Amino acid sequence: MGDKEEGVRAMAVAKLPKWTDNVPNKDEMYVDFWIGTALVKMQEYGKRSEVYTARYHIPFKKFETKVLSSKKENLCEWDDYIVWKGIEEACAIWSARYKELYKCAT
Repeated sequence: MGDKEEGVRAMAVAKLPKWTDNVPNKDEMYVDFWIGTALVKMQEYGKRSEVYTARYHIPFKKFETKVLSSKKENLCEWDDYIVWKGIEEACAIWSARYKELYKCAT
């Protein structure tokens, strides 16, 4: 780790509550924090995806096929497709991160 990165980490650690001084394994605490963060993000993007699933009454993959294969362009559907695709990608990224972090903890 470079000097700048160590300084940032030291700043972040210095701002932790005093009770964290009594945590026997700080590395475990950090892993648990990131597991929790990844889980919350994964669930957040999952809920956002549910909004579009409810709107169109089909899962993303079927909606994607419908939009991409349509002969007539529907701009509202294209707008939703772009947003929904981003949500699905973010959900997949955080899901992968969650699984990777979970493996570190077990």
